[in-house]
Amino acid sequence: MSRERANEITEAVESLPARQRTVFTMCHLAEQTTAEVSQALGLSEATVRVHLFRAIRKLRRLLERD
Repeated sequence: MSRERANEITEAVESLPARQRTVFTMCHLAEQTTAEVSQALGLSEATVRVHLFRAIRKLRRLLERD
């Protein structure tokens, strides 16, 4: 991956709302399950899944290439 693309990804993740960024980071970078994230953050697992879905959807939009 090019340094430029890595920077784009980092900026996109940092632009996420705090809760979405936290859930995304825990699920995808720390490789925790939604159940583990739910327990760690004190949220329902359904809420964690919603935040994760929204984070991924927003990242896809931000990182789309023309």
